[in-house]
Amino acid sequence: MSYRIINGDSAKELKKFKDNSIDAVITDPPYGIEFLAKEWDQNTGAVEIWSECLRVLKPGGFLLAFSAARTYHILATNIQSVGFEIRDQIMWLYASGFPKAQDIGKAIDKRGVDNKWHGWKTALKPSHEPICMARKPFKGSTIDNVLKHNVGALNIDESRIGTEQVVSVVKTNEDNSIHHRHRGQSTPQKIYETEHQGRFPSNVIGEVEGYQKFFYCPKVSRKERHRGFEQIPDPISNYSQGDVKNHPLWDKSIGTNLQRLKHKIMEHNKDVGPKLDPLSHNVGNNHPTVKPVALMKYLIKLVAPQGAHILDPFMGSGSTGMAAKELGITCMAAKEMGYKFTGIEMDKSYCEIAKRRIDASKTDQFEKLFDDTIVNE
Repeated sequence: MSYRIINGDSAKELKKFKDNSIDAVITDPPYGIEFLAKEWDQNTGAVEIWSECLRVLKPGGFLLAFSAARTYHILATNIQSVGFEIRDQIMWLYASGFPKAQDIGKAIDKRGVDNKWHGWKTALKPSHEPICMARKPFKGSTIDNVLKHNVGALNIDESRIGTEQVVSVVKTNEDNSIHHRHRGQSTPQKIYETEHQGRFPSNVIGEVEGYQKFFYCPKVSRKERHRGFEQIPDPISNYSQGDVKNHPLWDKSIGTNLQRLKHKIMEHNKDVGPKLDPLSHNVGNNHPTVKPVALMKYLIKLVAPQGAHILDPFMGSGSTGMAAKELGITCMAAKEMGYKFTGIEMDKSYCEIAKRRIDASKTDQFEKLFDDTIVNE
């Protein structure tokens, strides 16, 4: 698999892409809810970006875009307004959402007035994220478009959920026929075979383990979030002058001097990225909305065939790229064509985080199969 990371504004960078050159767009744009007071979360993605996504997608190519419950209508309207057809909404359910609500009762208590509002708050616990499924229109039938552009349909068999027994008739046995004496004729006996195909995928993805109706996908784990940063030593804030010698980078030249250790760590981690302060507890992936790689792999397999070029115009910390690469490793192992990935991200530090995480998806066995990342300033 080859991949490319572009550090820039998607509204500008996408204009450099050729028409009908991308097989699928899978992305997690801003939600427009001012999440954690982040400046980049002021809107749901510029309409201009969705217009460029329509242009670069092949006819029949799918766009999958995450959103928030209370701003999904804005996202879907913007995507539809540029010419996409809305095909469905996939609902990602999860049980680990944290309530972000103001306690009205406690706030009124502080004012020292009569209070009948104990137990009242301002919001529900978030437990789902909608994913807009849109498709670029095409002329003619779906079959003709699939044969011409290699996109436009959903890969149901590769996305089946769990395993359930499916009993089906596979053939009739003329030699083992059943003779009906009262009719004076023989009827070929039907031979049944049990297959394990899995349940037909629905437009719901669930975090509830054991609920086999839905694809099971929990939120991202800490280990997966910080993949690629395993070799970065502990920040200096974890150490005092008395235990400087316990730091993995310590040598005799440092002695017990914390300032020398500080410079040693900074030199060692100089390629970590501008926002990854090696002297704080924030060493690693500090992106606030990391999506699980398993979820992104499921979505890629659903809408994109082998050899597809996947675009993420709001790349963040690179989960879509990791998914494309891990699927590519599987494809290469089976001597099939892998995926191509291009990610665009305005924040340079997130580009560097994504590069680390995608590179960490390599294994010694398949390392030679991949091209280097290209980061454009």
